[in-house]
Amino acid sequence: MQPILSTLAETYESLGLPLRSIENEYGPGQVECTFNAQPAAQAADDFLLFRTATRQVCRRHGYLATFMCKPAIEGYCTNGWHLHQSLADSSTGQNLVHA
Repeated sequence: MQPILSTLAETYESLGLPLRSIENEYGPGQVECTFNAQPAAQAADDFLLFRTATRQVCRRHGYLATFMCKPAIEGYCTNGWHLHQSLADSSTGQNLVHA
């Protein structure tokens, strides 16, 4: 999967998406992308851009990208889209969740 993952990473960078990591997960064809924390409205806009770009890049390379949950398949981990949230003091930048 490395060639398409590298292409996706380059695309995200060119679009200004704050990619932290892109890697294989536990199931076949399962990939995890993580991004730097940012304000909620920007994160929402970037998610739509990320999803659209991912589908377009994959389609152009003969792959189908989906963001649907994978059901329980014996011997593999289930998965689904999820969001991590953080909370920081706007004046100091101090993490208020893990203080």
